[in-house]
Amino acid sequence: MPVSVRDVTFEDVAVLKHALDSELVLLAEKSDVAVALLVGLSGQVLASYVPNDLSSDAYRLMSMVQGNIPYLRREIAIGRIQQSIARYEAGNVVATRVGTGELLLAVLGKESSVSANLPHIHRCAQILTHISSQKAITEQELSDYGEDVAEELATLTRRLYAELESTGTVGEKKKNEEVLAKFKAVLGGIIGQADADIIMVTESGRLGIQTKRVSQEQWRQFIALIRQAVERKAGRYYAEMAESHLVEIVAKAEEMF
Repeated sequence: MPVSVRDVTFEDVAVLKHALDSELVLLAEKSDVAVALLVGLSGQVLASYVPNDLSSDAYRLMSMVQGNIPYLRREIAIGRIQQSIARYEAGNVVATRVGTGELLLAVLGKESSVSANLPHIHRCAQILTHISSQKAITEQELSDYGEDVAEELATLTRRLYAELESTGTVGEKKKNEEVLAKFKAVLGGIIGQADADIIMVTESGRLGIQTKRVSQEQWRQFIALIRQAVERKAGRYYAEMAESHLVEIVAKAEEMF
């Protein structure tokens, strides 16, 4: 049984979201997974891991994943599949059921072995299921799992606890989370929630945006990237509309905090 487990609960939605993101980071650290997305029942991206140096192949695979999400959700919702592996020229995408029907989408490069990475993906799906159900992570809870899952849950709790103990960035983190939530809502209303989720995940990953600290320059760069993505997807009119709304959201947030 792992040592130094720190009890963590998930009554706070921000802590829950951060835990999901952090588990996807752990998955990437321990495997060859290049990109990981947790997709909810309605198609929204609940958590993500997208590296700053995303390769062109991985970007293309993400686009393919986006197109397949509705089909995969339908298949999993009616209980036909627990896991699906899609093979493409650029690499492979493993879709795994999480909890009551969410999807863990793991993108692997073409040089990576799917079979060698499946145990890591399966373990991550178990942990995401635990977190999504908002069960606390305690010594007692860990005893219900195998050693590999318990070890990773313990690592996750220690990381989360250390970050929760840190001071000075809580208010900033909350503000930035609210800004990003408003960005997603605005984009969803303009181009649809599925496309909005993918754009938010991809472009924030390119900039390495972290909610606990986002500079004014990063906000400007982020909005510019979103505008370009919306223009490619829906045209100049909608891109200008999105940019105007996003600039206003950031300006209001700075006035309030």
